Amino acid sequence: MSNLNGKVAIVTGGSRGMGTHFVAALVAAGARVAVLARPSPALDAIAALHGDVVLALGCDVSSALQVNAAVAATAAHFGRIDLLVNNAGMFHPFMLETASDAQIERHVGLNLLGVIWTIRACVPHLRQTQGQIVNISSESVRNPFPMLTVYAATKAAVETLTAGLVAELRADGIRLSVLRSGSVAGGEGGRAWPDGAAQAFYAKISETGHAAMAGEAATPESMAQGLLALVTLPPDVNVELMELRAARAGVPEAGNWMVQGLRPCPPEALLNQPRKRNKHIIARLKIDTHRRVDLHRIERLGFHAHRHPHAGLVIEIDDGQRIGHHQPRHPGLVIDRIGVDGSAAAGDARAHAA
Repeated sequence: MSNLNGKVAIVTGGSRGMGTHFVAALVAAGARVAVLARPSPALDAIAALHGDVVLALGCDVSSALQVNAAVAATAAHFGRIDLLVNNAGMFHPFMLETASDAQIERHVGLNLLGVIWTIRACVPHLRQTQGQIVNISSESVRNPFPMLTVYAATKAAVETLTAGLVAELRADGIRLSVLRSGSVAGGEGGRAWPDGAAQAFYAKISETGHAAMAGEAATPESMAQGLLALVTLPPDVNVELMELRAARAGVPEAGNWMVQGLRPCPPEALLNQPRKRNKHIIARLKIDTHRRVDLHRIERLGFHAHRHPHAGLVIEIDDGQRIGHHQPRHPGLVIDRIGVDGSAAAGDARAHAA
């Protein structure tokens, strides 16, 4: 697939996190993209952002019936399918001993069965176009994280499935690759976890050394460039496994949230709450100025924040409306602008003790 102009891709889980960057990169390279994800405002938003080149299809990929319908709708709408990117997945930390049936079944259903259902539905179309499949995996396969053992097992299964299908589908001209991802900034991890789960998880991986092993999160844009590298190779070669891990030392993104005592709060939740609740959230921002705080770790709080000479740390919505303030223990704390849409501050902005 040396040129994506005229090509049609399916990206599962393309409405959030790294998936949105995969979609954007494929569109920028000339592809038309069907995004399969559960119905949500985020799914509607990505279709509105890209216009006619993106088809948003509400689909729970753990349901074979829904997957079959979505793949058929993609082929009917765009006329072909050239690429499948199996990105949809979930990782919620839990101890296996206390895990519920629903937790385990959801992980297996989304992370493994979802991959199987989409591949099965897409193979007849990919056979016609001599297409390609990229399955997103995790560095957890090589070094499983504690409390993510079921997640790691599902990703290991995906890699084994891929390896077998490389041989099974080679005669049909269908190439398969695994993109094994390390820690990536801006993901959804931690936002849907129950209270206390994130703290327990990051305490555990700090204890075992897995946090340092993961390193400072890479950008999703870099991961998307890795995907493009895989899918723009000449058709006579195939990379069966590409592993992209964080190159810089540090700890994973959500690890910094918990190390600093901050709890992720999506900006839309903040904006939709009355002022009293906003002040309650502000009161929970306990920033330890003895440690340097990377703003990329708290960008999705949606705050505009700066030090005021009299009021201390002023917290504002991005439009400049002041919603409260908190006098820091150390007045030298400085925090630069953070976009309410979750975008990163320009440059390598940092909060630090002066």
